[in-house]
Amino acid sequence: MITISVDDQVNVAEEIARMMDELDPDGIHKAFSDIEKALTFVREAEPDVAWLDIEMPGMSGLELSMKVKTLSPKTNIVFVTGHERFAYQSFQLHASGFILKPAKIGRASCRE
Repeated sequence: MITISVDDQVNVAEEIARMMDELDPDGIHKAFSDIEKALTFVREAEPDVAWLDIEMPGMSGLELSMKVKTLSPKTNIVFVTGHERFAYQSFQLHASGFILKPAKIGRASCRE
């Protein structure tokens, strides 16, 4: 599996990538705090899952999710945020999941 995590706090993005390494040691899991670098990777790798923070400077995760889906329509979007108020908006964008920070293995709210 190929995944990306994008968060303006690089330590958060790296922690999600580390958790994915633990869950899927044979996969490729990249962390980004730079949105443009993340989009370049999406173009090249078409990841299976994109873990996106919602509140980021320059471009929100909601906006980023639309760009990711344009570049890689099969990528599943999971929002990772500290704000419950974004849950409804995230599912309107057909997100595969929504996780409240701090993200931990085994803690997710996903649609079926």
